[in-house]
Amino acid sequence: LTPPLTEKIRTGSVVKEKSSDQRFVVMNPACDLVIRDNGECNTDRILIVEIDSKTSLFPGHSATGLSKSQKKDLEKAYRNNKSAYYHWLPRTDFFEGGFLNFRKLSSLSSEEFNERFEKPAVQISPSFVKDMVARFSAYYARQGQPDIDFEHLINPSAVQTGNSQ
Repeated sequence: LTPPLTEKIRTGSVVKEKSSDQRFVVMNPACDLVIRDNGECNTDRILIVEIDSKTSLFPGHSATGLSKSQKKDLEKAYRNNKSAYYHWLPRTDFFEGGFLNFRKLSSLSSEEFNERFEKPAVQISPSFVKDMVARFSAYYARQGQPDIDFEHLINPSAVQTGNSQ
């Protein structure tokens, strides 16, 4: 994480909401954010993901006196193994850190974005942006499968009568 070199948003820009202390990360691909000859981005929507604080994700974890299980929880989170929809951003001198929550995704028009957010104060380094975007893409590209009622397949009459044994 570094201070940004420009006030323009880029993939991995960390922006703060004007009405709160809530921070978000811009997730658009770089090609969407290129400024064209008309002065506009190549997209009409800005895609952002909310950053959850460590305290909101781990409310019972204090800075001192962690139990073994709490330490394991934190280690899993810091290694990006807590859940597929979280991505850890480390604390620095100028950024409090947190966890990207890919489930907290928003898409705003450029006008809405500019009204709601300050100029970027932090930029995620390009080498880390690649990993973040890969995890984000993998989370939303997963196929998933609905739960199957195996009881019905094993014992169809039990399901019809409501009697399972």
